[in-house]
Amino acid sequence: MPEPVAPSAPSTPADPSRPTASTINDDQLDQLRAERDGWRESCTASVAQAEECWRELIAVRAELARVAVERDTWRQCARQAERELARLRSLRVTTPDPRAAEGITPDGMRAYLAERGWGRVTTGTVAESWWHGESRFGLHVPLHLTASDYAKRVLILAGDLAEIEDRGALGVLTDLRAASTTADSPQDGLTPAGDSQAAAQTETGPQRGAQRRCCENGPRA
Repeated sequence: MPEPVAPSAPSTPADPSRPTASTINDDQLDQLRAERDGWRESCTASVAQAEECWRELIAVRAELARVAVERDTWRQCARQAERELARLRSLRVTTPDPRAAEGITPDGMRAYLAERGWGRVTTGTVAESWWHGESRFGLHVPLHLTASDYAKRVLILAGDLAEIEDRGALGVLTDLRAASTTADSPQDGLTPAGDSQAAAQTETGPQRGAQRRCCENGPRA
């Protein structure tokens, strides 16, 4: 029995406008080759342009990463500055209540400063200037308890000491009040005024030298 034969696909008529190997001539072949070379050059240029864009993109990403690191660094610095500012603000008396200076006397402030290595460099009728070798500025000690700005001057002194000693101003006020209580108690037959006069008469040479430095740098008001 003969095997069935598969039907053949219908033949497609040849496109008369399409050149074939039998109909193409040398001029058309050269033209096709020129078109091929043109497309090849165009593709090569496109690939080179794409590679250049890719390299620029990588450079931009690297720059963005560097800027992000700098941004994070500046943010960290800003947060540290905010914390430091808050700390410094906490060291000073935020509410200048005159009652905070109650019980603090000039002799008490003198005793407090002298105990911590401060030296008196100038003596006036209204205030005294004190200087410390490790401090960048001097301090003013008010002398008149009845002065209208006495409490304000005491609070300024406490705030400056708090900043120098890196602690709270309220703690400084408490210690100044305790020093005032001790200094105002008569000892060895001398009154507080007698102690002050004796101290004024026994200024040493280093204190006079510190007085010259204080005058040159200017104590803090």
